[in-house]
Amino acid sequence: MKKLLLNCGRNSLRYIIRAYKIKEIYLPYYTCPSVWQAVRAEKCNIKFYHIDKNLLPIIKFPNKAYILYTNYFGINTKNVIELSLKYKNLIVDNSQGYNMPEVGIAGFNSIRKFLPVPDGSYLYTNKILDEEFENDTSYKTLYTSNLKNRNFDISENIKLASTKTITMLKKIHLDTELRLKIFNEIHQILQRKNLLYINLTNNDIPYIYPFLIEKEIKHKFETFWSAQPINTTEGYFQKYLIGIPLDITLDEQFLIENLLA
Repeated sequence: MKKLLLNCGRNSLRYIIRAYKIKEIYLPYYTCPSVWQAVRAEKCNIKFYHIDKNLLPIIKFPNKAYILYTNYFGINTKNVIELSLKYKNLIVDNSQGYNMPEVGIAGFNSIRKFLPVPDGSYLYTNKILDEEFENDTSYKTLYTSNLKNRNFDISENIKLASTKTITMLKKIHLDTELRLKIFNEIHQILQRKNLLYINLTNNDIPYIYPFLIEKEIKHKFETFWSAQPINTTEGYFQKYLIGIPLDITLDEQFLIENLLA
């Protein structure tokens, strides 16, 4: 596969749709709205699918269908590989995973979720567009503290990563061992209450620790993708699943008091 460095995940998806001339694609309901926006920006038709509590599609796709599957929370490489063996036109949304297995026809990530860079998305693809794209420069208008939450204008054309990001990526690296250590420490505390089954493979570098519990959590942790009916798996996840960050060391007593009480 060819490896490109674009400015954001949604533009990586737009690139894939354009390169493969995709007219229709299956998307999970349980995903960021920016994914839908990227597909619609390329005038591509969307068919949505539901997932089960193991984060796998509940339907069988047509053999030639283009399918986008999300490596949820960066802990589902096993699901990604399983689906790639069933469907030849799988596209992997790895925006929540740091490692990116080169399976399916294409895949992309989101570097800003893991490293303090203004933009960046690695794209793996078997097809390359015969187009020239300019480098992103809009980061210059942002404050550094807002880079992680930066919004990209979907009306703009596809862009390459900024020269600033390209330079920074030569100098900074993610401490994956520390990230996994924190993840496993949290899991040791919470696994007996976590309703989500977690079994990391050697290829998983998670974005957050996903904790599923049927109770109201007072602390404001990250939640994912609203506007789904509660009687669906997606609505259930949206209501009860929280994301515990891995870029800070959490006090074990705080977790026990607030999440296991």
